[in-house]
Amino acid sequence: MIPGLFFTALAAYPTAERFLVSRRSRRDALGRPKTTSRMPRVPGAQNMLDRPRDTPTKTAIAVAGITFYGLLWAAAANDQIAHQFHLTVEAVTIFFRYAVVIGPVIAFIIARWICLALQQTDRHVVEHGVETGIITRSLDGGFHERLAPAQQEPQELAATSGR
Repeated sequence: MIPGLFFTALAAYPTAERFLVSRRSRRDALGRPKTTSRMPRVPGAQNMLDRPRDTPTKTAIAVAGITFYGLLWAAAANDQIAHQFHLTVEAVTIFFRYAVVIGPVIAFIIARWICLALQQTDRHVVEHGVETGIITRSLDGGFHERLAPAQQEPQELAATSGR
């Protein structure tokens, strides 16, 4: 029953996300519905893929799902794991009972944390520039590294320009 629910949720997730995102984008800042004439149309935007770091919650949900399925898959071989590591089958079964519940939560938190850290790194590079490796000495005796401005890709420029 659990794999059936898991794969049903996996198949229904893109449709549910599309529905929720479309409902959220059809509202203005005060929560009122927008008319279709005032909604900006972005040609080709639906064909652009998101980087995993740009959607940390979606990435974390995917990582939690993979962790859940992987732990269930490993738990199916609890007798072989117990034999290889010279443990009792009961101990391995109890471990997997807790791991199947706690593992996806921990994986969600870690994946989201990593994505947010990568976003912060990207923001830092855009604000300050890319390291060049050239060290200069200032008049007051301090050493500073020269930074070059970050180059954006054409797709990022089109997405950030609001067109």
